[in-house]
Parts: sequence; structure tokens; C-alpha cells
Amino acid sequence: NIVTGVPISNPIQSYKTTDVSLDVTWRIVKGVSVRGSAGVREWTREERAIEDSDETTLGAAVILDPLDWLSITGSYSMAQRDIDDDEYLPELEAVFLRQFDQAERDRDTIGLIVQVSAGDHVSIGASYDYLKDEYPDTSFGLIDSKGFNGAVDVTFSPTANLTFFAMAGLDSREDQMHSIAKDDASVTGIAPGYTQANQWDSVIDDKVTTLGAGARLSLVSDRLDLEARYNRSLGRTEFDNSNPVKPVKLVNAVAAEWPDQENDLSDASLKVGWKARPDVTVGVRWTYENYNLDDFTWERVKPYSFAETNPTFSESRRFLFLDSTYGDYKGSIVTAFMNYAF
Repeated sequence: NIVTGVPISNPIQSYKTTDVSLDVTWRIVKGVSVRGSAGVREWTREERAIEDSDETTLGAAVILDPLDWLSITGSYSMAQRDIDDDEYLPELEAVFLRQFDQAERDRDTIGLIVQVSAGDHVSIGASYDYLKDEYPDTSFGLIDSKGFNGAVDVTFSPTANLTFFAMAGLDSREDQMHSIAKDDASVTGIAPGYTQANQWDSVIDDKVTTLGAGARLSLVSDRLDLEARYNRSLGRTEFDNSNPVKPVKLVNAVAAEWPDQENDLSDASLKVGWKARPDVTVGVRWTYENYNLDDFTWERVKPYSFAETNPTFSESRRFLFLDSTYGDYKGSIVTAFMNYAF
């Protein structure tokens, strides 16, 4: 308990998802194929404002493989998530708010995959995906989101027993949010207790760059293998906050500049595998991780913000963070495994 005698909990609400999908591929001529897809996902939630919602997805792709060493796949999909108004429970959220994980959403996705094999020793792959989400019936909360991820990987095998591989990737995402602070009950505007003069907007730009490399060596042909990998990911989040209506009525609704958030994750692994029989492989894997975080929102969390500055403030119970150890860490994991193929 943060406040004596007041129990505090943050239970995870139950939910169930059901997916049904169908893919059909037609090879028009040699080297040219098309694919169509359709799917439906249904959510059933407990103790949430929206108990049932359905998302319908339609997609198409063109697959080009005119040469043995070249393959190109381009795809597009659209998805629409709808809610059942008859089962909407407005008492569980503000009337103008739609929580992003259950709100109505329109999603468009574009993808491109290219595979090139340069002889028997080198292969190159590249991928690009663009995603855009819009929440048409949401006034406050997450309004829209867009982003892309791109990656390139290269594999080089100078001999049958030795392979080198490397990759590089970039994930970029931009979220737009509308927020508002509640005033006293006498205020009228968007809804009782809310007015346009207490709102602020945020544009959140999040980027993660990843680089990786490794090698695989067959010490005893088809019997004993050694694999080493190293990856590093650098993340940065930038914030642009502003007030669309001025002057702002409440002090806690005034938009302020926030510093960037940065994180750095390095992981390395070493794996030894022994094929004891044609269908059985046993081995050991060692993994090491080093994570560094620079996040201003957590610098004074011990484990909640207001008790740090005012231990007697009764409303500090609102600032409960379950992960009070959030921050830098280093760790090693040793795993023994056995794979059986049948």
C-alpha cells in the first residue's frame, strides 16, 4: 500500500481473440504470381469499455521470380476495426475518449521484399514496410500513427563449412496524440469538467537503428557446429508538445519541452551444437545482454514520483509503477537444448 489502509492493485483484464484467414495464390505465367488474402479477427474483452470488436483485413500481393537468383514481392493490405455500439460501456471511460487498443481503426500497410542470390556464395535480402493507422472516431488519445521499417541482410559462404552474415535495420514511427486536463465540475465545453483551453497535442517520433553480424562454422562436417552473433540497437524518442488553444486555463495543461529518451541494447551469443544422430541435436548456448537507458520520466521514480517530492501528498497513490526496477541492466543466460526432428 502507498497510502496506509488503502489497497492498490492493477489487475490485467482478460481478453480472447479469434482469427480466421484465407490466402489464395495464382501463378499467372512462369515468374509471375498474384496472391489474395482475407481475414477476420474478433476481440472479446472483460471489464473494458468495449467488450467486442471485429477487424476485417483484405490484402493483395504480386510475386515476381523471373530468374533463379531474383525474387521480388510487393504487397498491400487494408484493415478496418469496428466496435459493437450495443455493448459499449461509457461509464468505463470519458465520453470523448477511445483507448487505442480497442477503438475503431483504419490501417493501411505496404510491403516490399527483394531476394538476390549472387552465385552459390552470396545472398542479399532487403525489406521495407510502411504502416499508417487512423482512428476516425477518436477525439482524444492516439489520433493517428505512421511509420516504416527497413532492413538489409547479407550472407557470405566462402566454403561449405563457413558462413558469415550481417544485417542493418531502421524502425521509425510517428504518433500524434491529443490530450486534455480535467477542470472543476462547473466548466462546460467538450464534456462536463472539460474545456478546449485545457488541451495539448504531442507528436512522438521514435526511431530504432539495429546493426548485427555473426558467423557459423562447422568444426566437424554435419556433426559439430559453432555459431557466434552480435547485435546492437540504438533507440531515440523525441517529443514535440504544444497547446492548440491559448491562453491555457490550467497550469498542468501547459505544454512543456521534454528531453529526448535514449536506449542502447547490445547482445552477444555463442552456441555449440552437436548432431548426436541424424534426428537429434544437443548443445549449449550462452547469451549476454547489456542495456542502458536514459529516460527522464523514470529518474525520480522510487517507485512513484509524487512521494519523492512530497511524501505526505495523499494523491501519490495514483503514481504507482509496477516496474520499479526499470533501468539499466546486464545479464548472462546459459541454456542447454535438445532438438528432435521427425
